Amino acid sequence: MLTLTIVTILCGAVLGLRYKIFILLPAATFMLVFVIGVGVARGAGIWRIALDMMVAMTALQLGYAGGSAFAAARERCKNGVTHINQRGAVSAVR
Repeated sequence: MLTLTIVTILCGAVLGLRYKIFILLPAATFMLVFVIGVGVARGAGIWRIALDMMVAMTALQLGYAGGSAFAAARERCKNGVTHINQRGAVSAVR
């Protein structure tokens, strides 16, 4: 299960770096079909497969959130925005 979690977090991060939110639906569908197939091939019970599906779905979404946050921060730095204070004011270095 640890391998599944690490792989899906990394896949989610890569998707978050490259694509918009709409990529999550096909990625999640593919991932769930894959997890079900692996679970059936291993002969796991229904509850184990359900747990693997929940863990993989959560890890994919967390990885996507982290990857998209990193991409947004990188884009801000590229545009010269260095700091956003608590009131939302932007300090730019140009």
